[in-house]
Amino acid sequence: LADLSPKVPVVVSESIEAADPTLDADLADWWATTCVRPRLQVLGPIKVRVGTTGAPLKAASRMPSCTEAVAFLSTRPRGATTPEVADALGISEGRVRQDMSIVRAWLGDNPATGRKFLPGATESPQAVERGVGLYLIEDLLCDADLFKRLRLRGEARGSDGVDDLRTALRLVNGAPYDGLRARGGSWLAENRHDQYLLCSIVDVAHLVSTIALAAGNLQQARAAAELAVLTAPAEATPQLDLAAVAAKSGDHSRAADIARNVVRWRDASGEPVDLSERNDAILRTHRWLERAVQA
Repeated sequence: LADLSPKVPVVVSESIEAADPTLDADLADWWATTCVRPRLQVLGPIKVRVGTTGAPLKAASRMPSCTEAVAFLSTRPRGATTPEVADALGISEGRVRQDMSIVRAWLGDNPATGRKFLPGATESPQAVERGVGLYLIEDLLCDADLFKRLRLRGEARGSDGVDDLRTALRLVNGAPYDGLRARGGSWLAENRHDQYLLCSIVDVAHLVSTIALAAGNLQQARAAAELAVLTAPAEATPQLDLAAVAAKSGDHSRAADIARNVVRWRDASGEPVDLSERNDAILRTHRWLERAVQA
């Protein structure tokens, strides 16, 4: 726990919290029945919920493409040019302008700015500043962004931040960017947002599970580990977290079974999968396999 959740100086913790004063309000908007702002889910099956000024039927005929366009633009907070959008989505520049018009009407008006949530290409402050046409979505709520902000604040709070970490896991509904259209997602290959998020989910779940185990809360430790296993079935750390939960509950046979299964993993070509040094160390430290042989 000292390695996973080191003490953070008070001045650092306070500065991090002060830098993100709207996090709790944004979370309340995320879970509200209705919200003015559009909401994008990427931690699981990808989908967009338009706000109260949006027009849900506007994108009905182009839903997969428009949803992917919103997802792509969510990763470009400084905006993307027409050629960049065309290249990312695999469509012509003419199609970009058509689809952006649909997305603009779909997301609706932003009362906070008086513009559309997706302003015209030359209307946003960033476009004016750079002197180039840009597409970007203003005030979009995205679960991936909320997850990262919760993780940062939770870790900054030290031992008092576990509630933020648990809340971050509540946002997870599956593997990141699941359900993109069949020919979509090529833009993820340039900057693996999906893999970064996957690793982050595993890390947060591991931290929550470890803290819960230390506190004797086996139910919470198991829930965090199981969520990570469902989200990242090819990751060894959540599996070893489940082994730790089993051992803590006295089921050493179950712990050994889980550890043995991880050790026997093979890749697509049938070759053994090399575990990380950390996971090797976990297996050596807990000695689940040795205890199973002795039993």
